[in-house]
Amino acid sequence: MEENIIKLENTPKFLGITIKGDYDDLNELYDAVSQPTDLYFTFMFIALKERYYDYAQNCD
Repeated sequence: MEENIIKLENTPKFLGITIKGDYDDLNELYDAVSQPTDLYFTFMFIALKERYYDYAQNCD
């Protein structure tokens, strides 16, 4: 059984975190975080465009 280990450590002044792990684990973490975020921003852009498109067209 293969262990997936990602280690998180506080930065020296506790202003952020350091993420450590092998390439595959970090790549899986990136995919898990970025894909839902991309979908969220895509749908938010569509919603804003639909909501304000008419308003922007009438501002000229």
